[in-house]
This record gives sequence, C-alpha cells and structure tokens, in this order.
Amino acid sequence: MRYNRILLILVLACTLTACKGNKKASDSADSSLTEDSLTVETILDNEGDNNEAGIRKGNYEDIDVSLLTEEEKLYWEFLCDKGVLVETPLSDRMLSSEGSYDLEGLLNNLAKNNDNFSNCHIGDVGYAFIDCGLDGEKELAIVCKLYNDTVENDYMPCIFVVKAYDGKLSLIDVETSYGKYNTVMNQAGYIVYGGDANEKIHHETIKYIDKDGVVNHVYTKDANTGLKNAEIPDDYLPDDMLDGQEWTDSEKYFECDVYNFEDYYWHTIKDYDDEYKKYMDNYRKGYLFSFKNQSGESQMPDEEECKKYDENGLNCLDGQELEDVLKSRNEEFGITDDIVNADVIKWSSL
Repeated sequence: MRYNRILLILVLACTLTACKGNKKASDSADSSLTEDSLTVETILDNEGDNNEAGIRKGNYEDIDVSLLTEEEKLYWEFLCDKGVLVETPLSDRMLSSEGSYDLEGLLNNLAKNNDNFSNCHIGDVGYAFIDCGLDGEKELAIVCKLYNDTVENDYMPCIFVVKAYDGKLSLIDVETSYGKYNTVMNQAGYIVYGGDANEKIHHETIKYIDKDGVVNHVYTKDANTGLKNAEIPDDYLPDDMLDGQEWTDSEKYFECDVYNFEDYYWHTIKDYDDEYKKYMDNYRKGYLFSFKNQSGESQMPDEEECKKYDENGLNCLDGQELEDVLKSRNEEFGITDDIVNADVIKWSSL
C-alpha cells in the first residue's frame, strides 16, 4: 500500500556519536573531539575498545567550581554523580521513562526503551554545554552510543538535552540517528534530521529548541526528485485524486517539495487500519507543495493541474510564496540567521 512509503519517509530513525576518558571543565572549549555534528563515524579518542567504554562519570575534583555559572555547576554535579538527578517527563516521544535519574539511569533508559535493538548496551558518553536560543544561559547536551549486542559495529547514536530550571534539571529533548538518517544539532539548539528514503525522495525535518527549552517543530520536507512533470506525487494525494505520476531518469526533470508544519506523530503503529488512514487524511491537509525544474528554478504545474489542485484545496506555492512562508515560520519561533548558522557542537569525553 502507498502508506508504506509515507511511513518510511516520516518515521525512520538515524546516526550520531560519543566518547570516553575524563576531562576538566576548562577542556570543553578546545576539546580534541571536534567532529562536525552528530553525523560523524566516531568521536572517540583512539584508546581501548570503544564498544566497551561504558558509562563513565566526570571527576568533580578536577573542576574549578569558581569558573562555573550556577547552571554549569548543577550540570557538573549531575555528570559527576554528586546527588543531582534529572527529571524526565512522561512522553513516548522520548526514549526514557518518567522519573528522576542519575546519569547512568538516564542513559540506561535508552537501552531499555529503544525499539531497534533487543540486546544492547551504552558504549560511550560525551558532553557539551550549548546555548539554546543564544540567550546566554547554558544547557547540557549528553551524547552516547547504543550498541547492538547481536550485530558487530552496529549502533544507534543518541543525544539528550538537559536544562536547569530553578535549581532542578529536566530532560527536554532526545534525538536519535540510525541507518541512512542523520541528525545534526548546532550549539544554538537548531536541529536538522534527514536522509534518503529512496533514490527519488530526500526527507528532512527541522526542529528548534528555544531559550525556554521548548522543542519546536518547524517543518518537515520531502524533496521528490525526478518527476517527468511538475505535479504532486500520488503519495500525497487523497484516494480520489490519484494520478499515476510518472518518474524519469532524464536530465530534464522536475522536483516537488512537500512541506508540512504539523509534527508527524503516529504514536501507535497499527498496520494500515482505518484509524491510521484517518490520521493520514488529516495530516495530509497540512501539506504545502512547491515545484522547481532541474536547474532549481521555480516551476508551477500547468493550468489544468493548478485548477484541479485548487478545486481540491491543495496548496501550491511559487518560489517567492514559499520563501515568504518559511521566513514567517522562522520569525514565529524567533529563529535568526545566527541561530541557523551557529557552530556545530564540539563534544568532550567523560
């Protein structure tokens, strides 16, 4: 069924990284673990067996507490197992269970609640202080690898973001990567998750953690490349509008970019029953369509197609309209160029 493809595009999970060894707080700025983003193959020093690194805690005695802000001190007490716990919410969007956890307990929740590996362990742990929203207040990012015990060199990287609120720590986000799908988070909390669903479709999700620790879904985008005509692929049309669109391997082709501002969330996969179909029918109402040719120039469907789309409430935008809509979306969440272009996270080992 064609829902198979939509589901593949929207819910695959992705690749990231982690580390070992103790670091002082002052080492964070010039850490040797400077790989760009979460898409790296490894962020470990060349010491020992990465797979067996385990969950290591920081050494509090190595830290000059006088150099830390109040929230950084709290983060270090958590990293060094000094009695500070992190509160996790009740949310099946996060790979954790509700409760209060130390570092080891928090990360082991990933192993317990993940759907990818039945036998697994946390292999490596790293940390960084980031500044979501660029307001000057620090958040703690923790990176780790979840190793598959049944397949050699198979692992799922994961990043946790923890924020201090009135002297207490809360888990505000969990990002994962696996397979062909990669997650990139920068130091301002701007997140890009994407990968190729197949040779014709590239999926991308943009999220943003703002200064208050709210994770905002900015948009999802499917770039459908290689269309013979500027038209909407069947996967995004209601049943009574299926067109049987054509694809081409020619050098002359069109791309249909499909945007949605709603966060795709089918929390209980029940094959493709009526409940899922109702969910998808409602989700489809949020689609925005934009087209371009092989040179990247804006291209609208022909007059007959545009009329049909308009009569059925399908929103097709030209290049300028799309640019205005995305600009407005960024302004809604306070996303500036400085936030989008902030440096990628530089991880330090624990």
